[in-house]
Amino acid sequence: MLTAAAAAWGGAIVQAAGTDVWHGVGVAAARLLSRSEVPREQAESERLDRTRAVLEAAEEGEAERVQAA
Repeated sequence: MLTAAAAAWGGAIVQAAGTDVWHGVGVAAARLLSRSEVPREQAESERLDRTRAVLEAAEEGEAERVQAA
């Protein structure tokens, strides 16, 4: 069950990457991943932003491959 929840959360993050809701999702994800430790939260936020940039830069057919990785 935990694996399914993690997969669903990861999918939601990927889906939000190219939308207007990214900021809210990114903040919530960084907080969750960092367990609310401020220095770690910043690092997680930066990592999520890099992931978003990769997804946005991917060409149409390549996006699905990047999301699966």
